[in-house]
Amino acid sequence: TIEELSLQRCDLTEAEVSKAKVPAVRLQGSILTDLKGADHLRGAVIHPDQLIPLGVALVAALSVVIDDPD
Repeated sequence: TIEELSLQRCDLTEAEVSKAKVPAVRLQGSILTDLKGADHLRGAVIHPDQLIPLGVALVAALSVVIDDPD
């Protein structure tokens, strides 16, 4: 198990992270679009600009359905 990892300014588009077991990972500046298994990145450190792409990946990983009833 890796205790600390820094992946800064990496293209992680569609990366599969569901088997990640890194208690401290820093992802600032990395592209986080369409991550698979994003719910396994507990404790990750990101930049505020990464909130939307990671949030979308977390919603998908948690099977949350976004539905507009109108």
